[in-house]
Amino acid sequence: MHSKTGESQSLIRQLTVVGLTVWVFALGAEAASVNVCIDPTQPWNGFENVYYQNGSFWTNAYFTPGTAGVIRGSINGSGTVICAPDIRLDRDFHFNTNAWADTSGSSSGICRVVSTFYIDSTTVARAGDTVIFAGALVSNTLAAPYSSNLVAFIKDFDSSWGSYGMASVNLMTLTNGQPFNISKTIAAPGGGNHVQWGFEWSGPPARSNSVSSLGRAVLSPLPLPPGASVPWTTYEAENMTSNSGTVLGPDYLPNLLASESSGRRCVQLNAAGQYVQFTAQAAANAIVVRYSVPDTSDGVGGDYTLSLYRNGAFVQKLAVTSRYSWLYGAYPFNNTPASGAPRNFYDEVRAIGLTINAGDMVRLEKDADDTAAYYIIDLVDLENVADPLTAPANALSVTNCGAVADGVTDCTAALQNCINAAQAQGRKSGCQPEPTSSPAT
Repeated sequence: MHSKTGESQSLIRQLTVVGLTVWVFALGAEAASVNVCIDPTQPWNGFENVYYQNGSFWTNAYFTPGTAGVIRGSINGSGTVICAPDIRLDRDFHFNTNAWADTSGSSSGICRVVSTFYIDSTTVARAGDTVIFAGALVSNTLAAPYSSNLVAFIKDFDSSWGSYGMASVNLMTLTNGQPFNISKTIAAPGGGNHVQWGFEWSGPPARSNSVSSLGRAVLSPLPLPPGASVPWTTYEAENMTSNSGTVLGPDYLPNLLASESSGRRCVQLNAAGQYVQFTAQAAANAIVVRYSVPDTSDGVGGDYTLSLYRNGAFVQKLAVTSRYSWLYGAYPFNNTPASGAPRNFYDEVRAIGLTINAGDMVRLEKDADDTAAYYIIDLVDLENVADPLTAPANALSVTNCGAVADGVTDCTAALQNCINAAQAQGRKSGCQPEPTSSPAT
């Protein structure tokens, strides 16, 4: 399982000089996006609810990890999950007319059985975190009605098993080999919340001698993204939906845009009305777009805009530029386009204060008033960024020393002024004096 626990995640960046620290900025605890998957190393549980013909509850049973096979839910060491019609009632209620049409031991099932094969965790997420469960449908040969009732899900319970809802996708809607992706923001308050993810299917009980003819569903994990767990979700442009945008790459030669792209592919928007769009997996209030726009003939670069939409409604213009990208020639490179051999094509634009919910459609579009000749989109990051931590008592703020938090202004002098002022005033709050050996940098 690839996940981040519910512990507070804080990032504090500091400038350190001998004997004191000047706090530059701090980002506080924030809601996490937690990725879970079909993981064979985790304890997979089974649960069965049984209902009479009139829909009222009859009985249920819980199966500890390793015993869920009697409900025909299994996982192997490669993470392949099998789901098939329930045969537990044939084992335990072979002649019971609540389950079967008669006591012959060969009649058809008449009750409804809901089988669940799942992982339960009390540590994977806390209230406010968004859990994302992804995998792929390999095949679904289940007979009706089992086939139409098979879902992948995320469920949310408090510590006393009070339900806070479920997010799911009906796997009947997928084709063989198609991935699924579900997200749910955890609502249950307090410690010890239960988050569950897995598969659920329903239908009449099956006789053990006929279950093979009723088919099975096969699910598998998606490859996990490499690297550490991070609080943002990355969406690659080449995997987004596009209306006539051009996918570039993969390329591996130097001086090509796709070669510098994540995954060596990107999407180019050339004409007004062209866009890329994707479905947000989790709530977010901030966006980062990695992009490239054309340089000017003199190498100075130009300023442009790109339009951001949510669910078809315009949100804002993103300010994009080529002033800080595009180098040319041989090492150590220069800013003269006539030197040829271009490189360093990409820049990033950031915006915060947005309202993006899980399931929203996020679009980047070249509108008529977005005047760059083209826009190359490599990827988009969405993140739910928390409010900054409060500065410690007796700490200096770099903004009070002249720093401007606009991402454009050169604040080198302001940072140095803040360090000088902290030294002169003996400001030490927020940290301990540096150790005498291996000083922090």
